[in-house]
Formats: sequence, C-alpha cells, structure tokens
Amino acid sequence: MLFPKTRKAGICMFGAVCCGALITNFWLKDFVARPRPLTVEPFRTWWQAAGAYAESEYSFPSGHVTAAMAGVTALVLTGKKPARYWAFLFVPVMGFARNYLMAHYPSDVLGAMIVGLVAATIAYAITLLIYRIVSAHPDNGFCRFVLHGGIGSKKDRQAALARISSMTLRQRAALYTTGTG
Repeated sequence: MLFPKTRKAGICMFGAVCCGALITNFWLKDFVARPRPLTVEPFRTWWQAAGAYAESEYSFPSGHVTAAMAGVTALVLTGKKPARYWAFLFVPVMGFARNYLMAHYPSDVLGAMIVGLVAATIAYAITLLIYRIVSAHPDNGFCRFVLHGGIGSKKDRQAALARISSMTLRQRAALYTTGTG
C-alpha cells in the first residue's frame, strides 16, 4: 500500500484478508460451532502425547486458509501478470498442513477456500469502487496521493525538494517548527 505501483493490490489484499477474518472468525465459526479434530477422543490422546497445545476456537472454517485464499485471490485479481496464478499453490499446501496438524477437517479447509474467494471478490469490488471515486476527483490532494503517490505533480515535488535542499539547517528547523514554507 506504500508504493503507487502496488497500492491497488495492497488495498485489495488488506480488504480481502479483513473481510475474510470478519466472516470466518466473527460469524461462521460461532454459527457452525464444529469442534476441532484434536478434541475428538481418538485424536485428543495422540495430540496430548505429542506435547502440542490445544486450540481453543471452533474448527469450521479455517482462518489460516481463509486469509491465504483471500490474499492470493486479491493478488491475482488486481495483478497484471498471468504468472501470478502460481501463488494459488500456497493455499492447498497450507490446507494440508492444517489437516496434518489435526487443527481442521478437510471440509474446513474447502469451506475456507470458498470463504476466501468470496471475501476477495467483495474486496476487489470495493477497491474498484474506491478507485472509481478517487479518479473522479483528481484535484483533491488525498485522491491525487492515492492515485499517484504524491500531493503535487512531479515537477512541484522536485521544486519543493530543491527549495528545501538549498536551505540552511536553521531555516529547515524554522520550517518544521512553524509549519510554513
């Protein structure tokens, strides 16, 4: 989100992960209330013997896989290069790891992939709406910053930088303490 070139992807990924976390952790987990596999008796004994700690929340859907799927989908939707599709390989690997650690059932992982896809789609639509609104007001300083990464034009920024670099240390201190320039 810091660099203008990747700002759209960053905003979309942030929104997708937040949307997925809201759907998963604040609604679906409590609504479904499915216990984790490690709390079922044949697995619980093995889990405790292995020395692992017990996770406290419910199982369905996996928050880790939701965040991974939401982030990767947002990256692919906002990206320009088709080579970004390889990032989807990360999601099943994480799902397998969550199954292997007996933190989730396979259906928890599949449900999380669907939730992540939906969250990323919602975030992408919101990001497009934000950019449409911001593009309609290029004269606004905030909108110009979102679109181009600077408050003024490139020429204005270079002139301000040249003016500040030609000042003495005392003049710069006065500039920052008074806030005028």
